[in-house]
Amino acid sequence: MKEYKLPIPPIIILLVGVISISFSSIFIKWSTAPASILGMYRLLFTVIVMLPFLPWKDIKKGDIEIRLKDWIQLFLSEIFLGLHF
Repeated sequence: MKEYKLPIPPIIILLVGVISISFSSIFIKWSTAPASILGMYRLLFTVIVMLPFLPWKDIKKGDIEIRLKDWIQLFLSEIFLGLHF
């Protein structure tokens, strides 16, 4: 399997995540929107923030190979996320 190199150091990704999580509760407290709308916007902004970190060159080439282990981990993460909510 090919090793992927991120375009920026992982510490920057972690810092963006920590800062985002730190401020999310403040913004939610200020909001008057229903919980389902808040959840949708949180996921939308997460996708927008994380898009630059994808290995776009490898995706365009088709070099990304998804193994059975990856599918199982994806399925388990979906199950646990559903149980969380």
